[in-house]
Amino acid sequence: MNWYAHAVLAERVSQDPRCLLGAMLPDLAAAAGLRVAPPPEGPLAQGLRLHVLADAAFHAAPEFASLVSAGRGALEDAGLARGSARAAAHVGIELLLDGWLAARQRPSTAFGAALRVACELPADTTLFRPDPDPARWRALCARLASGELPEAYARPERVGAAVERILAARPRLALPAAAGPALTSWLRAAQPELDARAPVLLARAAGDAARP
Repeated sequence: MNWYAHAVLAERVSQDPRCLLGAMLPDLAAAAGLRVAPPPEGPLAQGLRLHVLADAAFHAAPEFASLVSAGRGALEDAGLARGSARAAAHVGIELLLDGWLAARQRPSTAFGAALRVACELPADTTLFRPDPDPARWRALCARLASGELPEAYARPERVGAAVERILAARPRLALPAAAGPALTSWLRAAQPELDARAPVLLARAAGDAARP
């Protein structure tokens, strides 16, 4: 699952913005090249626990495995290496799910409050490894607060560009320069099936996520 889906599920458990932020934090930290050192207790720690539980249930869901397997096969057929094809399919499905959710559930007041709290996190020197670049972190928070994301993830071409950017940071999984059209074509073809399976996928993730 990606950060917006995590926030939506966490909000079913708690309205505390720091809990929502904790549920998003591993994904946001990864986007900034950081690792999270979980606090021992409190709403941020609760959100981090919800993140772990939801991810475990979501990744174990047969519907997710089926979507990723089909995507990997399609992308391998288009010429991608097996590892890159599987990674692209995995990330692509997660981002499409954020887009599906955003089209049906606008970001809430608690979500907006969580992003405002997020802007203050670089001051907490115990939370991240290595220490975050405050300017880079604030730019990430501002981009999320702008409303462009996650709504843009409803468009396969935007998801494709995001997948390419994410995997570019992983040299062994990075996509070749010519992969863009094939990736977008697969995402466009996969979107109707993801839309059909999204409610079940979220229900599976929420079943475990509701037990912090």
